[in-house]
Amino acid sequence: MPLADLPVDEEFMGLARHVFARDEIVADCVGYDEDVADDSFNTLRLHSRLYGSQKAADAQRDLAEHILRDLRTGLAHAGRPALVRFGNAFLPRPATAGVRRYGPDSRMPLIRRLAPLPALRRYSCAQAARTGRLTMVSVPTPRAETTAGPGGG
Repeated sequence: MPLADLPVDEEFMGLARHVFARDEIVADCVGYDEDVADDSFNTLRLHSRLYGSQKAADAQRDLAEHILRDLRTGLAHAGRPALVRFGNAFLPRPATAGVRRYGPDSRMPLIRRLAPLPALRRYSCAQAARTGRLTMVSVPTPRAETTAGPGGG
Protein backbone atom coordinates (compact mmCIF):
# COMPACT_ATOMS: atom_id res chain seq x y z
CA MET A 1 0.00 0.00 0.00
CA PRO A 2 1.52 3.36 -1.00
CA LEU A 3 2.07 5.90 1.76
CA ALA A 4 -0.29 8.27 -0.01
CA ASP A 5 -3.14 5.84 0.74
CA LEU A 6 -2.47 5.73 4.49
CA PRO A 7 -4.62 7.91 6.74
CA VAL A 8 -2.86 10.75 8.53
CA ASP A 9 -3.13 10.83 12.31
CA GLU A 10 -3.63 14.56 12.79
CA GLU A 11 -3.43 14.31 16.57
CA PHE A 12 -0.03 12.59 16.39
CA MET A 13 1.15 15.07 13.76
CA GLY A 14 0.25 17.92 16.12
CA LEU A 15 2.35 16.37 18.88
CA ALA A 16 5.21 15.75 16.44
CA ARG A 17 5.05 19.36 15.25
CA HIS A 18 5.69 20.56 18.80
CA VAL A 19 8.60 18.15 19.26
CA PHE A 20 10.21 19.27 16.00
CA ALA A 21 9.67 22.95 16.84
CA ARG A 22 11.22 22.43 20.30
CA ASP A 23 14.17 20.61 18.72
CA GLU A 24 14.70 23.50 16.28
CA ILE A 25 14.70 26.05 19.12
CA VAL A 26 17.21 23.92 21.06
CA ALA A 27 19.45 23.56 18.00
CA ASP A 28 19.31 27.31 17.41
CA CYS A 29 20.37 28.01 21.00
CA VAL A 30 23.17 25.44 20.99
CA GLY A 31 24.43 26.42 17.53
CA TYR A 32 23.91 30.18 17.81
CA ASP A 33 27.58 31.20 17.46
CA GLU A 34 28.10 28.90 14.48
CA ASP A 35 24.92 30.16 12.80
CA VAL A 36 26.06 33.77 13.25
CA ALA A 37 29.50 32.93 11.82
CA ASP A 38 27.87 31.15 8.84
CA ASP A 39 25.20 33.83 8.46
CA SER A 40 22.59 31.04 8.69
CA PHE A 41 18.96 31.34 9.68
CA ASN A 42 18.46 31.00 13.43
CA THR A 43 15.34 31.78 15.48
CA LEU A 44 17.38 33.65 18.10
CA ARG A 45 18.90 35.79 15.34
CA LEU A 46 15.38 36.39 14.03
CA HIS A 47 14.23 37.52 17.49
CA SER A 48 17.27 39.78 17.71
CA ARG A 49 16.31 41.42 14.43
CA LEU A 50 12.66 41.73 15.44
CA TYR A 51 13.03 42.86 19.06
CA GLY A 52 16.64 43.97 19.42
CA SER A 53 19.44 42.05 21.08
CA GLN A 54 18.31 43.11 24.57
CA LYS A 55 14.87 41.46 24.25
CA ALA A 56 15.73 38.58 21.92
CA ALA A 57 16.58 36.03 24.63
CA ASP A 58 13.28 36.69 26.41
CA ALA A 59 11.40 36.29 23.12
CA GLN A 60 13.23 32.99 22.48
CA ARG A 61 12.37 31.72 25.96
CA ASP A 62 8.73 32.78 25.51
CA LEU A 63 8.54 30.91 22.20
CA ALA A 64 10.08 27.79 23.73
CA GLU A 65 7.72 27.89 26.71
CA HIS A 66 4.72 28.30 24.40
CA ILE A 67 5.80 25.25 22.38
CA LEU A 68 6.45 23.16 25.51
CA ARG A 69 3.14 24.20 27.07
CA ASP A 70 1.31 23.15 23.90
CA LEU A 71 3.17 19.81 23.89
CA ARG A 72 2.32 19.15 27.55
CA THR A 73 -1.33 20.03 26.89
CA GLY A 74 -1.40 17.83 23.80
CA LEU A 75 0.04 14.86 25.69
CA ALA A 76 -2.39 15.39 28.56
CA HIS A 77 -5.39 15.22 26.20
CA ALA A 78 -4.23 12.88 23.42
CA GLY A 79 -6.00 9.67 22.51
CA ARG A 80 -4.40 6.24 22.69
CA PRO A 81 -3.40 5.94 18.99
CA ALA A 82 -1.57 9.29 19.05
CA LEU A 83 0.14 8.45 22.35
CA VAL A 84 1.26 5.06 21.04
CA ARG A 85 2.69 6.65 17.92
CA PHE A 86 4.32 9.41 19.99
CA GLY A 87 5.91 6.84 22.29
CA ASN A 88 7.15 4.76 19.38
CA ALA A 89 8.59 7.78 17.57
CA PHE A 90 9.99 9.96 20.34
CA LEU A 91 10.43 8.01 23.56
CA PRO A 92 12.97 5.29 24.35
CA ARG A 93 11.73 1.78 23.95
CA PRO A 94 12.69 -1.21 26.04
CA ALA A 95 15.82 -2.82 24.66
CA THR A 96 17.91 -5.84 25.40
CA ALA A 97 21.29 -5.74 27.13
CA GLY A 98 20.72 -2.29 28.61
CA VAL A 99 21.08 -0.49 25.28
CA ARG A 100 18.62 2.35 24.70
CA ARG A 101 17.23 2.75 21.21
CA TYR A 102 15.15 5.74 20.21
CA GLY A 103 14.04 4.64 16.74
CA PRO A 104 10.47 3.86 15.76
CA ASP A 105 9.16 0.50 16.92
CA SER A 106 6.14 -1.22 15.42
CA ARG A 107 5.56 -3.20 18.63
CA MET A 108 3.19 -1.58 21.07
CA PRO A 109 4.59 -1.90 24.60
CA LEU A 110 2.24 -3.53 27.06
CA ILE A 111 1.72 -0.37 29.12
CA ARG A 112 0.58 1.59 26.06
CA ARG A 113 -1.81 -1.17 25.03
CA LEU A 114 -3.38 -2.00 28.41
CA ALA A 115 -3.10 1.05 30.64
CA PRO A 116 -6.24 3.12 31.21
CA LEU A 117 -6.07 6.24 29.06
CA PRO A 118 -5.54 8.72 31.95
CA ALA A 119 -2.65 6.59 33.23
CA LEU A 120 -1.19 6.35 29.72
CA ARG A 121 -1.33 10.12 29.40
CA ARG A 122 0.48 10.60 32.72
CA TYR A 123 3.04 7.94 31.78
CA SER A 124 3.68 9.57 28.38
CA CYS A 125 4.14 12.99 29.99
CA ALA A 126 6.50 11.54 32.61
CA GLN A 127 8.54 9.69 29.96
CA ALA A 128 8.76 12.81 27.81
CA ALA A 129 9.94 14.82 30.81
CA ARG A 130 12.44 12.14 31.84
CA THR A 131 14.00 12.08 28.39
CA GLY A 132 14.26 15.87 28.17
CA ARG A 133 11.53 16.35 25.57
CA LEU A 134 9.74 18.81 27.88
CA THR A 135 12.76 20.91 28.85
CA MET A 136 14.65 23.74 27.24
CA VAL A 137 18.36 24.50 27.11
CA SER A 138 19.68 27.84 28.28
CA VAL A 139 19.34 30.67 25.79
CA PRO A 140 22.61 32.43 24.95
CA THR A 141 22.84 36.20 25.04
CA PRO A 142 22.54 37.35 21.45
CA ARG A 143 24.97 39.90 20.17
CA ALA A 144 23.98 42.92 18.17
CA GLU A 145 24.45 42.35 14.47
CA THR A 146 24.69 45.04 11.88
CA THR A 147 22.36 44.85 8.93
CA ALA A 148 24.15 45.17 5.63
CA GLY A 149 22.41 47.28 3.07
CA PRO A 150 22.22 46.66 -0.68
CA GLY A 151 25.59 45.73 -2.07
CA GLY A 152 26.85 44.50 1.34
CA GLY A 153 27.49 47.94 2.76
